[in-house]
Amino acid sequence: MMIFTRIATHLRARRMRRERRPELLGGIAVMALVTLYFTTRASSSDLYVFNLCLLAAIGASALNLLMGTAGQVSIGSAAFLLVGAFGTVWAHRLGIVFPLDIIAATAIGAAVGLLVGLPALRIQGLYLALATLAVHFIALYVANEYQANAQDAGAGGFQVSPKFSHLGLLDQQRAWSWVLFGLVAATTVLMSRLLTARSGRALRLIRTHETVAAVMGIPVARTKLVLFMGTSAATAAQGGITEYLTGSVSVEGYTLLLAVSYIAMIIIGGLDSLWGGTIGAGVVISLSTISTNAVSRFSPSPTAALHGPQIAQVVFGALIIVFVLFSRHGIAGWPKAAAQMLARLQRNRSTTP
Repeated sequence: MMIFTRIATHLRARRMRRERRPELLGGIAVMALVTLYFTTRASSSDLYVFNLCLLAAIGASALNLLMGTAGQVSIGSAAFLLVGAFGTVWAHRLGIVFPLDIIAATAIGAAVGLLVGLPALRIQGLYLALATLAVHFIALYVANEYQANAQDAGAGGFQVSPKFSHLGLLDQQRAWSWVLFGLVAATTVLMSRLLTARSGRALRLIRTHETVAAVMGIPVARTKLVLFMGTSAATAAQGGITEYLTGSVSVEGYTLLLAVSYIAMIIIGGLDSLWGGTIGAGVVISLSTISTNAVSRFSPSPTAALHGPQIAQVVFGALIIVFVLFSRHGIAGWPKAAAQMLARLQRNRSTTP
């Protein structure tokens, strides 16, 4: 009987992968076209913002898997980005070369994720959110002490040599765009496999009925720990890569607002969706640049551009409210919602005499 159950589960997973394949391949193709457009038409500054969007998509996708699919509330994205960045600095100062320093930081992130996952075995919801918030402040304190006592840390934090800098400013950003496109595509393929396999159904069952999941034989404790370790490692890897893109890392950049912005990414993009994290990352990261450009265009005074980030925060908060109230599935759910609306209109027309 168990053999037939496993065969049925395997066949069901294969069918789900076939159904999601157009979404996966189509999304990668669109992202490749967008990357091609930016690498051939955009300036170095716009390319830099685009690269930040691609980088943020990695952590947002990891958080979407943790929070959107499995229902484990977390405000710890900034903390794990900080762990990855400072773990890379620590490894680099020990003489570990690139990319082994990022791999070391990723392992540290996984270890911290394991520690964070332990409270998740007993608590959930608001209490779990407060536990991850505590991790944020602990990581912030440790990193601040490390930066303050490091002799090679200046006023702006630690400085590193950005990768591809020998190519020139524009070609450097172009090279980063294609590298990050590959990383985001690989992350999305892995997420697609997880969401369509038995693991995806297990995570959703843990989100909705944890007790039922345990009764059905799902190892809830082990699944949670592996999930926290995997998503934390991915976010830490993003933090380490960011250091080599920006050329510097400072504890001042890892604020609570950064953690909240990652939650906004998955809400705006779409919870428990394949491309929700990537879409949300593009919207949130580019919002400040779009606001600054809009303010500068309508008010060309030198001080007008300073109001761009402030306006972006207002729009940022308004978007969260709008999507929570009126679009629970985010931007990624719009095509499905549009298809359902068209189907209802078609049915109404067919039933109308």
